[in-house]
Amino acid sequence: MDIWNSLAVVERAAEFTPYLVVAFGALVSVSGIILKGRVDKRSGAWNATPVLVRAARVTPYAIVLVGALVSASGIHVKGVFDKRIAALAAEALQELKNTPPDVRVKLGTATNNGQVNPGRTLLEITAKNDIDYNAKWHVSTRGGTLVSGFMTGLVKIVPAATPVFKAAISIQADRIVDDYIELMFIYESVHSPELGNPPHLRGQISVPYRYSGGRVYFPTQEMIAYWEAQRSRREPASQSKDPL
Repeated sequence: MDIWNSLAVVERAAEFTPYLVVAFGALVSVSGIILKGRVDKRSGAWNATPVLVRAARVTPYAIVLVGALVSASGIHVKGVFDKRIAALAAEALQELKNTPPDVRVKLGTATNNGQVNPGRTLLEITAKNDIDYNAKWHVSTRGGTLVSGFMTGLVKIVPAATPVFKAAISIQADRIVDDYIELMFIYESVHSPELGNPPHLRGQISVPYRYSGGRVYFPTQEMIAYWEAQRSRREPASQSKDPL
């Protein structure tokens, strides 16, 4: 992995590297000042040697200058790190926006004070990542006949705040044919419009169940065969996922 392309690595390095460079430059400058003091004390003994005199006059200032340059480079390094962090953060945000929601859905038996509620079922949505999305859902029976209300609007779900989202769905039990129900769940990332509504940022999940006496069960093999036949006739309007 190219560490210069890792936001976490660059951020950690930016926490201390520029300051170490500046501190080192400051130490070099201080050492030059200390050296200047020592040279001044010995200058009388070196007067007889012109070369030593010239070196004594120039060297401390050269060291102080080097220290100042090193400190300045530390400030420059910090600027470089800051620019790289900003670029990587922008790339990370763009990648996040281009990530599709990852969700699992299932129906369960609805209860009230421990008693089965035959007029309702329970939808549970589990997010596997933190991508916000809009969703709607309905339940049908054989032939595509609706047995729940039909949502005209979308519900925004924020997984970071609610990793497991639950909703009660009203069921018209008298309209259910052969105990067969099918959940249809449709979702789309909140970032989809901003990116031109690409297909990979939306999807639909359809799942069959057996509904009897107000309880939700896994489907029978005959129900699964019917569901597969129905699903194969549908136009793939969006990405489909089968969580079973």
